[in-house]
Amino acid sequence: MMKLITLFLYFATSGSTYTIDKLPLILGPEMTCFTALDNNTIIKQLPDGVKYKGKQVFMYYCKNSLTGKFIN
Repeated sequence: MMKLITLFLYFATSGSTYTIDKLPLILGPEMTCFTALDNNTIIKQLPDGVKYKGKQVFMYYCKNSLTGKFIN
C-alpha cells in the first residue's frame, strides 16, 4: 500500500540557525525513509555527506502526511 509522506530536510544557515525544506512524496510498501532520502538527494562519502539542491543536509526525518506518525 502506498503512503503519502513528508520528508523533512534541515540545513544549517549559520552557527545557530537553520532552514527546513518539506518534500511531499509517495512511499511504496517496501520503501523506508532512507530510501526516500536516497532517491531525492545526493549522498556521498564524508566530508560531502548528504546534499539537496547544493545545500548540506544536517538532519532529516519522515512523517506520514495523513497520520503525522514518524516513519523509519
